[in-house]
Amino acid sequence: MSIKIRRSPIFVIILLVAFLTVVLSIYRMDTSLLIYLASGFTLLFGVCTFYLIRCYFVFEDNAFRYVFGFRNKSIPYNSIHSVGLSEDSSASPAWTTTRIEIISNKGRVLLSLPSREDTPEFIKKIKENCTNAKIDLDKLPLL
Repeated sequence: MSIKIRRSPIFVIILLVAFLTVVLSIYRMDTSLLIYLASGFTLLFGVCTFYLIRCYFVFEDNAFRYVFGFRNKSIPYNSIHSVGLSEDSSASPAWTTTRIEIISNKGRVLLSLPSREDTPEFIKKIKENCTNAKIDLDKLPLL
């Protein structure tokens, strides 16, 4: 089962403003510069869009998998010790200030929150699959 993550509206707005800036500056630029700018911006916009679209969690038979752009990692359920919330802003793939914190045998992972409509299902699946873990996600539906 796949669960979407929350996307930052600020990030989407920044992408749209950058896109509009390039489109509006087409009329004033020299064509030789425009080719380099358009190529660079297309690449940057493509990578950012890829990261926006390809962000989700998957509950597999034996592991929890998280996917953020090119990053694709799995954590076996039996190795998860605790799942909770963290205010640590050091997680690079996360776009929100509050993050899901998973502590397992592999270490600590900070992840973005699930989308609001998928939050109840996320909590249910975590509780079903991580039976030996300490789970503290009571405040998650309120965020």
